[in-house]
Amino acid sequence: MRIIKMINDSIWNVRLEDINPFAAFFVKQLRIVLIVLKNYTKDNLQLQAAGLTFYTMLSVVPIVALAFAISKGFGFEKTLEEELTTALKGHEEVVEQIMTFASRMLENTKGGLLAGVGVVILLWTVMQLLSNVELSFNEIWQVGKGRTWLRKITDYFVIMLFAPILVILAGSMTVVISGQLENLVTGYDFLQTIGPFIHFLVRMIPYTLIWLLFTFVYMIMPNTKVSFKSALVAGIIAGTSFQLLEWVYINFQVGVSRYNAIYGSFAALPLFMIWVNTSWLITLVGAEVAYANQYVTEIKNEIDGGKLSSSQRHIIALLLLRNISVRFENGEDAPRSKDLSTSLSLPFGVTARVLELMIDARLIYEVEANDKEDSGFLPHRSIDKVYVSDVLTALDGLGYTEISMMKDAVYNLYFDRYDSLQQVMKNSSENTLVKDLPAINIHEELS
Repeated sequence: MRIIKMINDSIWNVRLEDINPFAAFFVKQLRIVLIVLKNYTKDNLQLQAAGLTFYTMLSVVPIVALAFAISKGFGFEKTLEEELTTALKGHEEVVEQIMTFASRMLENTKGGLLAGVGVVILLWTVMQLLSNVELSFNEIWQVGKGRTWLRKITDYFVIMLFAPILVILAGSMTVVISGQLENLVTGYDFLQTIGPFIHFLVRMIPYTLIWLLFTFVYMIMPNTKVSFKSALVAGIIAGTSFQLLEWVYINFQVGVSRYNAIYGSFAALPLFMIWVNTSWLITLVGAEVAYANQYVTEIKNEIDGGKLSSSQRHIIALLLLRNISVRFENGEDAPRSKDLSTSLSLPFGVTARVLELMIDARLIYEVEANDKEDSGFLPHRSIDKVYVSDVLTALDGLGYTEISMMKDAVYNLYFDRYDSLQQVMKNSSENTLVKDLPAINIHEELS
């Protein structure tokens, strides 16, 4: 353990500016790996994957039914069926059952009051799955607030409408491009010399589409701004892992004989559930990669914000509130958590955690930032009336303040003693306005 700690400390303590670019890049990748490994346990990814698997199994029939309903409107239902069969190769029995159930579901939603109820249940089920996916992604990205219901309805509706169309177009595009390139190679002699390379490009099309699909998911699902670069890196890693999972499952038929002996004709179901669970685990690990890649410079050797001492929470809250108050007083945009983390050289996770506590204590509140992709923060009270003691008292007041216990004379003595200390703090000459505390961040010192 001492050796591991020494290696970990050496990776985080080295200054990237002091080493050559190649070594700096290598160290940065090691830091990303360490962050992902640490957060794998901290964010309970296995438990989250299991939860999403449960919701997927409940939602898979309504999702397919909705996809077929949308595709039918464009006359593409047969194409979608072929694409799903191809995409879920190795799960033919399960796919056949899902399509049968989906067809019955669509039949039962035709006409009458029951149809209206059926459509509402169908849409609600799909919304619940997407909402739980967003919840898992927000936890990974340490976003305390999810989308509003209005944004959920609009954003999820766009996903539900265009996802089946994109699946169909992606599959059709692969076939069309493959055919065109084949004709091009055979039609021109000079292209036959690079024929193997063109065939390689054609074979890479499905992989590229999977990479782009995962990239799209990592950019759109968290309720925060995700850079394209970070999402693409995670998309390539997750997409490649997903394709590898498919290859292993199809070629080795992992567990088929064992489950056939136990479940007989039902063997396809537990195997499908294992595949779904592993797929979600890959997706969540990819989200951790995107988060680590985007915030590796801010995270440093990040501590868990929940394990901060009370005094550290107080000090960091004062730093954050002063920064927010000064920016507000100067008429600047509401700072985001990343802005505050960078300007105060604080670990991002610690910043996010203390900001959540400050919102609960009604010291600050969230507003939509100018880019509409992330939240900013503003003071909840007049900055001319918030003293240091007000911040400390507000944070100490979080949680239960009344408990069931005998309140006798001794209890009152303890309470009075504590109240007297609070009054001493309020009357102290050090109890200044938060906005009048000295500046410590580089931005303010240079301005």
